[in-house]
Amino acid sequence: MCSTRSRPAPAGTRWCLCTDTAAVGDLDKLAKAFNRALDAGVSVNELKELVLQLYAYTGFPRCLNASATLEKVVKERQAQGKQDAAGEEPKAIPAGTDKYELGRRNLAAMMEADIPSRPAAFIQDTDTFLKEHLFADIFVFVRQPSRFTNKV
Repeated sequence: MCSTRSRPAPAGTRWCLCTDTAAVGDLDKLAKAFNRALDAGVSVNELKELVLQLYAYTGFPRCLNASATLEKVVKERQAQGKQDAAGEEPKAIPAGTDKYELGRRNLAAMMEADIPSRPAAFIQDTDTFLKEHLFADIFVFVRQPSRFTNKV
């Protein structure tokens, strides 16, 4: 199902997982990266957002494995008495929003270029799917690629 949520922007200076996300296939290493991020003050919802973003790059099976790993890490930390910040919850994209246009604008902002509306494509639905799902539903908050840094 497509998400209809607007996500909080991650704090760039705490977004310390970028280099560790390559470990998404190594769940033990990924669990350690999640623990380091939580220790550094990254919120649980920011990590959930990171996992959701990974699906576009790593595929749905690895995203589901990463999600289960994050859930396990959070539960283990709770059992140890650690209190991690929940973080901001996603907000619904307003009803009636033209998600194609929202996605086109998000892509244009990310690329810092004019993106044509509904360009000719061999499989036309790929353009629609990418704009409405990837660049609207998933990347709805992304405005500045510099937010994805490995600084802590």
